[in-house]
Amino acid sequence: EFAWRDQDKLRYRYPWGESYVDIMSRVEPVIAELQNSNNVLVISHQAVLRCLIGFFLDKKPEEFPYMEVPLHTIIRVSSCGFDYKLEFIKLPIECVNTTRMKPKNCSANRTAADALITVPAHFDIPDPWRNPGSGPTLVQQH
Repeated sequence: EFAWRDQDKLRYRYPWGESYVDIMSRVEPVIAELQNSNNVLVISHQAVLRCLIGFFLDKKPEEFPYMEVPLHTIIRVSSCGFDYKLEFIKLPIECVNTTRMKPKNCSANRTAADALITVPAHFDIPDPWRNPGSGPTLVQQH
């Protein structure tokens, strides 16, 4: 699954999930509504936000899955006609950057090390029953 997703992240659909192409179709009417509205608050998952922001920044759909959309951030979109400006306001919440660039090797036969090269660092939450009082630690994959 991981390799198939790496090969075509735009069109790849997890079992029982949706692809970026599916999301783009689903948010198309939302974009039309947003263009004709003022002072709207949108709270969503990163993939949906990537599609919305990609549209407003006039990006190619192939770029959407790899756009950096930070977690725990207010993204203020303002416009002058069809010229959109984004302002990122980071909230004081510790988190990792989950943006993952497309790997050079997307083969299903690649090694685990090759597959993990572009996986972002993440927080490893220790077992609170074994390590009481210890907090999350940042773990680098590569």
